[in-house]
Amino acid sequence: MLSFYTQPTCAEEADLPALLGGRAIHHIHTLGLHHLVRYQGPNSDDLENLYCAVWAMDRINGAMYGRPYLIHERDTAANIDEIIKRRSPCFRLFLSVVQWLDQVVDLYRPGLSSDAISMQKVAYIDLPVLEAMIVEADALRVPQT
Repeated sequence: MLSFYTQPTCAEEADLPALLGGRAIHHIHTLGLHHLVRYQGPNSDDLENLYCAVWAMDRINGAMYGRPYLIHERDTAANIDEIIKRRSPCFRLFLSVVQWLDQVVDLYRPGLSSDAISMQKVAYIDLPVLEAMIVEADALRVPQT
């Protein structure tokens, strides 16, 4: 999360925010958190929360800095939609917004090459209604602590 708050002070540090985000993703992969579907330990919820937070950071960094994502769904053993459904309401809402942002970024991806015939170019997306997303995430009544 430090990558969101790091402000480069000179030209040599221009890539520091992306570097810190990449390092977090490196550690997620090194620890094998992208294979959480096989792990049912005592702290599996906390590890899934950590994975989701870094996944979201990767998507936000990609959108902010115009960089490719470093976590790809094909490399993840679990379905990210299923993992998100098990999160707490506010976190689930945040992750839903990040998923929507992921669809927006798809609109701006470069054109397809002749080698990528199986991929389809996204022409438009339906804009979600925030209120509906809040209801769907069950984030209407959040305890104030």
